Amino acid sequence: MAAVDHEALLTMLDRLKLTAIRDQLDTLRDEAARSEMSLGEALAFLAGREIARHGERAYRLFRLGPTRHPK
Repeated sequence: MAAVDHEALLTMLDRLKLTAIRDQLDTLRDEAARSEMSLGEALAFLAGREIARHGERAYRLFRLGPTRHPK
């Protein structure tokens, strides 16, 4: 299998709006490798991290309440 161009991968993750994976790519990749995850396990692990980030962001927005604009 050919080596992955790190910058190209970051660009793809940006395009897909997978910001949690993009922001933590090296750490997540190392953790998946250390755990000797299968491809399916690694995808589930990465998807879980992305979902957790989205849930965290939604919670923060909810706590802030509706945006108020001065009249």
